[in-house]
Amino acid sequence: MRPWTEEMPDRLRFELQEFERLGLDFKPDSRELDKRGRLILQGHVPHKQAMIEAHIVYPDSFPYMRPEVYTPGLILHRHQNPFNGNLCLLDRSSRAWDTTDTGAWLIAERLPYLLTLLEQGGEALRSAEAPQGEPVTSFLASASGAVMFIPEQTLQVPAEITSGTLTLGLGMQQPVAQQLRAALLSVTAEREDPRAKPWHSKPVSPTIAARFGSSELKGVWVRLPELPRTRDPNVILESVRAIHPAAADARWKPSADGQISVLGLLVPEEVRQGEIEQAWVFLIQLRPPAGINHPAQAYLLRGERFSPRDLQERIPALHGSSGKTVSLAGLGSLGGTLAMELARAQVNTLRLLDVDHVEAGNIVRWPFGLTAVGHPKSEYLARHINIDYPFTEVQPVNLQIGQAGPPDRQGGPSEASTLTRFLDGSDLVIDATAELGVAQLLADLATAAGIPLLSIWATEGGWGGGVVELQPDSPGCWYCLQLRLADGSVPAPPAEPNSNVQPRGCTAPTFTATSFDMLEIVAQTMRATRRILLAPTGTSTVYICSMRNPDGSERSAPQWNTQRLQAHPECPCCCSAAAEAA
Repeated sequence: MRPWTEEMPDRLRFELQEFERLGLDFKPDSRELDKRGRLILQGHVPHKQAMIEAHIVYPDSFPYMRPEVYTPGLILHRHQNPFNGNLCLLDRSSRAWDTTDTGAWLIAERLPYLLTLLEQGGEALRSAEAPQGEPVTSFLASASGAVMFIPEQTLQVPAEITSGTLTLGLGMQQPVAQQLRAALLSVTAEREDPRAKPWHSKPVSPTIAARFGSSELKGVWVRLPELPRTRDPNVILESVRAIHPAAADARWKPSADGQISVLGLLVPEEVRQGEIEQAWVFLIQLRPPAGINHPAQAYLLRGERFSPRDLQERIPALHGSSGKTVSLAGLGSLGGTLAMELARAQVNTLRLLDVDHVEAGNIVRWPFGLTAVGHPKSEYLARHINIDYPFTEVQPVNLQIGQAGPPDRQGGPSEASTLTRFLDGSDLVIDATAELGVAQLLADLATAAGIPLLSIWATEGGWGGGVVELQPDSPGCWYCLQLRLADGSVPAPPAEPNSNVQPRGCTAPTFTATSFDMLEIVAQTMRATRRILLAPTGTSTVYICSMRNPDGSERSAPQWNTQRLQAHPECPCCCSAAAEAA
């Protein structure tokens, strides 16, 4: 890709002519333009009997993306990057910029407009700007791979508390240079009144304490009236020294590759438009082991808010899922991906039942690749979810349903007791085993326990699939479904003929299908899960997916057929129940 100034010389002339037409005295940096094809214009803008110096820098992706405007001598309290100094003259979304807009228009109209609004302030500013906050810490550039998780309890520091100590939980990670990964577990402080008890933050949730509390790192913290407008850790240290001299002195602790010192900074920032809350920034200092002639390092680390409430704000349609228990049987191409979706949905307890190990051939349709091969599917998913989605408790169940075992088998829980625990207290059971006998058993057990069940499957070739919601008190049961699929009153999803294969080295034949076709069934399963858990209708429903036409040609988009599952007149279960009721 050539610079736009070379690719579109007519647009370059037009841009420069627009400055002249609007009476703006801006000159290009000829060296940048000649050497790199980069357009940077410098000049002054009149505003209320003053001349404001301004620079406008065009990106290589212009005119698809807007230029950036900088005012070196101007410090604004809003709509300006506090570190780089570029102004926010338009909404951040690229929709606010049109390819016909010009840099001259930004300087001539948008800049004076912003300055006037900031001078007016109040409701005039509030109504004109985008309804969003400007978190000052979001402008920080943290070290790659480093993160500090902030539970909500550690943000509830009374205004009169200005300094103290803190404890970080490292979990399974030792403090490594440039990649400190930790959670803020507690904040403490001595009160100014020596007769008052020391202050402690409320305990973080047991989930976070368990996830990160296996090893700890101590540090100090101070409150600042604002975050200094610099990314230079040394300048920030001097700002801290001016207010809390002792806090600026490093407290070195051993780390995996030298020593580390952590200084927490509690600063105010706007989290939503007009709403100011506390935020954490951390100044991390590192120095090599004694005898290693490497310079000391320092970097800033923005705190990442981390609590169930912070996560669920992004998924309001799943509000309430954090109190639910889902039992999922079958962790193959559908169930493995579905397990991850249930964890992202923040269900409280997730039970995962399967007996298989991950094989190398599975990775083309499973949510994880080679690192999972050789591990039991239930245990690998449980371990991964417990690490990455700790607010979901995962209970792996390694069981082959129907395996009686040799006559001399002794010890261990029975199949019956294992299945009882698997179902006990569940709000929903999901059968993704693709095994007719297992599906029949789980449907009967769930109905007897009064638990809704979803039975899901995909057809050969990934041509289609089904999601069936079975409600224990609704007409229509698992046997009714089989009868209706057989007589055509519920249309069977299309399937590729003769598509089962036994890959070399595989112990049994398997069906062919792509992972992205499986995602269609998983997505519908999650929609049905949401309805059952959060807005139940109590009605048994069948969702049949067709991704191919009857002649086998591919549809332009998947097609779903939805119908209520009616009791079948030949169903022995429903007929018997109806007779007993009569």
